[in-house]
Amino acid sequence: MANKALEKEWEQCFLFFKKIFALVPLGLFIVYVNCFLNDKEQGIEKKFAQYIVNGCCVNPEKCDFTQSNMPFFKPFFNQRLFERFLIEGFTSGKEVIVLGSSRSQHLSFSPFLKKYTSFFNHSMCAAVMKDFIALYGIYKKTGHRLPSVVIIECSGFHLNANYKQNTDFWAIKDGYEYLVQHNVLYAWGENISVLATRIADTFSCELFQKIIKNSVRKMFYTHSNQSKEARSFSIDGKRTIPQPMAADGLQSVKMLTIFNEYDNFTELDASTMNQFEMFIQTLLADDVRVILFLPPYHPITYSYLKKNPIYSLVFDAQAYFVACAKRYNVEVLGSYDPHACACDDSDFCDWHHPFDSSTPKIFNRLIPTL
Repeated sequence: MANKALEKEWEQCFLFFKKIFALVPLGLFIVYVNCFLNDKEQGIEKKFAQYIVNGCCVNPEKCDFTQSNMPFFKPFFNQRLFERFLIEGFTSGKEVIVLGSSRSQHLSFSPFLKKYTSFFNHSMCAAVMKDFIALYGIYKKTGHRLPSVVIIECSGFHLNANYKQNTDFWAIKDGYEYLVQHNVLYAWGENISVLATRIADTFSCELFQKIIKNSVRKMFYTHSNQSKEARSFSIDGKRTIPQPMAADGLQSVKMLTIFNEYDNFTELDASTMNQFEMFIQTLLADDVRVILFLPPYHPITYSYLKKNPIYSLVFDAQAYFVACAKRYNVEVLGSYDPHACACDDSDFCDWHHPFDSSTPKIFNRLIPTL
């Protein structure tokens, strides 16, 4: 009886290890993809970045993949990866940069032409404060001359703790880790182990799924798949919203559609506020001129937000950003209130994305000092 029980135990042990070893090939495949095939997905994003670095604008109406003229295509285009390749591709730093979300993508070089010789708008869809810090870290990591002016978008959703960060952050985490390694972020309460994050990335199923998903999409992408959301991209980083997308956006204004940026916005995120203030202090220590940009909302949306108590924290966030500007003696431009920016309905393509026609109205006060 004892022998049979022992045999059964050994049999169960053998089956257990058999299952484990059966998973080894899958594990090795995940490691291979994450470490080697990943290589930061140097396909469309890298070619597109090189195209912009070489001084070419992208017109989605004349898409020619043989010349690496890549459209700004949302379903698989990794914006964070693209921005990293851009910074690494620049032969020198930019004097003025914009760090923001899609709400700042309309900002261009024009207000800064008289005093500065270079500019780039690094705004990305759904970008949060951690993205801004990472991009600045990449500038420092490349050894380029640091910017003279950094414009930081300050939208209410940036302080919403329940707003989910874009899953593409891995593509620019290099910059964030660089600041950690150089003790810039340790004072911010960031207990990050760079080695631990590298190991986690190596075995990450989430990263594996992301790479496979994007690779498959790119393999089957054709010109006919081009989305009406493709945006023309200028050599200074400015994005132009296409007319079909703008038409849909204005329809959402009429329907008083407020998207997920403010879902479950129940309190201002203390952690992000701390990071934001330490980021400002880091920029000032680097002798960078800091400008906080408050992009306005469509007049109808602004009125709706103002009247609806569940969005009161949006305006608490604005008050916080203005108070920070005073505390650190930095400039603040714009307002969530479109009337304070002299903007009207014609200056918006949807409920919270201004057209470039709003830029001179907002930046007019600053132009004499630029």
